[in-house]
Amino acid sequence: EVARALTDAAPLEWMSTDMFSTLLSIAPEKLGRDGNRLAREIARATVRASFRRFFPASAATLVPERTLSAIRNVWSRYHSWGSLTSMPVSTTETVVRATQTPRDHLLCAWTAGMLEQLVILSGARTAVADHETCESRGDDACLFRVSWERAATT
Repeated sequence: EVARALTDAAPLEWMSTDMFSTLLSIAPEKLGRDGNRLAREIARATVRASFRRFFPASAATLVPERTLSAIRNVWSRYHSWGSLTSMPVSTTETVVRATQTPRDHLLCAWTAGMLEQLVILSGARTAVADHETCESRGDDACLFRVSWERAATT
């Protein structure tokens, strides 16, 4: 079923959340990879391949904190589930809160990878998204603490 969904999909076509969750759960064993790491890598690749199509702004005008402050708009381009908000902590750190998730730890790993790649494409040198709380573990929300280093300016 997953193989059919992948081969029948058009380029840049999204699959259902259930099918994507199934893919994330079976692919690591088939590939001999860590599930969380693989989910993050798929997220990074997805965002790299699609971000400019959805957000054609010049890279020179993007900054991580502004991208994360618009996370609701960004999120809706990638998912139909969940409700996200962002809370700036400093000029190089934002907490993103997700509720109404499918409660799937691999989708959370995907989300962390997505957030990291969004920040990098918005001008950061490095980015880390720490997943502090999780609805799949019974918490009231998933919290991702996203921090980054600014790219050197010349």
